[in-house]
Amino acid sequence: MEPIENEDGDRPIILYTGNAKFRPADRVWVRVSDTATREGPYTVAAVEGGRYKLCNKDRTPVKGGSWLEEEALEIYDTFE
Repeated sequence: MEPIENEDGDRPIILYTGNAKFRPADRVWVRVSDTATREGPYTVAAVEGGRYKLCNKDRTPVKGGSWLEEEALEIYDTFE
């Protein structure tokens, strides 16, 4: 997928299709195995068929830029 520029000149947006639970720019936690431990929060950078690439606030890729499955993520709640 090719990024497109916002009309206001903000950072690029990655287009996606399908019924993904998360969208680009959403903040998420990564669950570590079956433990209660979480990593992040990170920002969703790209979505493809229920898989996600994440980045840090400075836009560096998380986990080497690998695709993560939806089941490994949970939404970041700012009120937790």
